[in-house]
Amino acid sequence: MNGAETFVRYFVARLRTKCVELRDYGARDQARVCERIANDLEEQFRGWWLTQLAVSEAAEESGYSEERLREMAREGSLPHKRGDGTRGHITIARCDLPRRPKPRHTSVEAIEKRLLGPRRNLPF
Repeated sequence: MNGAETFVRYFVARLRTKCVELRDYGARDQARVCERIANDLEEQFRGWWLTQLAVSEAAEESGYSEERLREMAREGSLPHKRGDGTRGHITIARCDLPRRPKPRHTSVEAIEKRLLGPRRNLPF
């Protein structure tokens, strides 16, 4: 389970706990509304999460290039679906997308220090 899925499950569970509390206080109509909101959120998230994306869309969301995603699919390391025919287009479910790590911010000064190191007095 990844962060988005964990968040939605946690939030829906909290909503359902609130539904129980509302019922305990006699607010049955409000509890029903709260339960419908929890159900709608869960359903909408599931639809979004399981959406099959074209390789171009998958590349945009994942941070990997289209070619790298196709390569991962050919290698079998990325779950995917292939359309009909010998040249069927690949689609990838959003939930299966790899996430490219975000680059760490490195200042120019840090690079300079690492490359040049401590300055030494050279004899020439």
